[in-house]
Amino acid sequence: MIEDSRIWNLMSRKLSGEATTAELEELEELLKSNSKAQYSYEVLSEWWEHEDMEMEEQKSEDSLKRVKEQLSYAETKEENTENLPQIEIKPWYRRWGVAAAIIILLGLSAVYLYPYSFGGNSNFGSTDKGIMSQVSTRYGSKSKIVLPDGTLVRLNAGSNITYNNKEFGKSTRTVTLVGEAYFDVAEDANHPFVIHAGEINIKVLGTVFNVKSYPDDSKSSATLISGSIEVSFANRPQKKVRLQPHQTLTLLNHSISVEKDINSTPNGIHSKKGFMIAPAKLMPEDSLIVATSWVEDKLAFRSETFPELARQMERWYNIHINFSDDKVKKYQFTGIFKNESLKQALKALKITAPFHYDIIGDEVYIYSDN
Repeated sequence: MIEDSRIWNLMSRKLSGEATTAELEELEELLKSNSKAQYSYEVLSEWWEHEDMEMEEQKSEDSLKRVKEQLSYAETKEENTENLPQIEIKPWYRRWGVAAAIIILLGLSAVYLYPYSFGGNSNFGSTDKGIMSQVSTRYGSKSKIVLPDGTLVRLNAGSNITYNNKEFGKSTRTVTLVGEAYFDVAEDANHPFVIHAGEINIKVLGTVFNVKSYPDDSKSSATLISGSIEVSFANRPQKKVRLQPHQTLTLLNHSISVEKDINSTPNGIHSKKGFMIAPAKLMPEDSLIVATSWVEDKLAFRSETFPELARQMERWYNIHINFSDDKVKKYQFTGIFKNESLKQALKALKITAPFHYDIIGDEVYIYSDN
């Protein structure tokens, strides 16, 4: 607990411009060994950099609310934050605003971060080799973290990543991913970076790539942006596939043991048993890579069926989509959403396909026009 207090103190001094060189070096070392505090610092720094010095009081309160939401790792309901500290920030006291924000973050760390420090009463428990750390995102949100080895990870909505924070970067660099993440892996020839994501495992030395492996999706995929990665499969570890830049490997979940061929298509897909390798999907207008569009805050989709697009929209907008009949499920869509609201997105889809929709709370009902 003393170390935790010291970290929060140093964060406050750095953001207010009062930290000495020695304190900055101390903070850097402490953050390397404390992933929870590092994530909190990332969120607070982004908030601090983008707030206007002469912000209005209401704007300050709204901004701090966004900080709370970003730090809500667990799938909690909004009312769970009602008992957190409530603080007013006067527009002309920017330095004290940082201290107030850190008090809120300290309260949040106790509520949200402790359950994921896998010692104590967690479901995972402690291990002989160290303590597991987990960072999670809710539907409707994304996050950015830097692992102890310097690897940058961006987590998409409804995702989580776990790793051993005492062994990571020393004897191993292994993480487990549920959901979708974009990795910019720091080079370390002596410690390969390994990702376990559902039915696929990925091994790299230093490269940039995207992995998508949601448990409720029919497919998992890995898209290589630069460098090289080696993909193996949970049910067939002896089978290894090496990807080239701008290639995507797609695995039909739960099919790798079936020995079922996926048919080749005319646009260059290389078929293998249970999976296929193809050029990464690009948007025809600007060559945007579809798989990594979310990193640029864009929801891009190309020739996606309505159910496939619906799953992405559920995570993007934090809603649930219901289909009333099979007719609308056959529609396919291509497009990009960036700043569109849910209503704007649905209206845009209606331009290219005949359907109706109703929005009731966080439930969306899609049905055909006859």
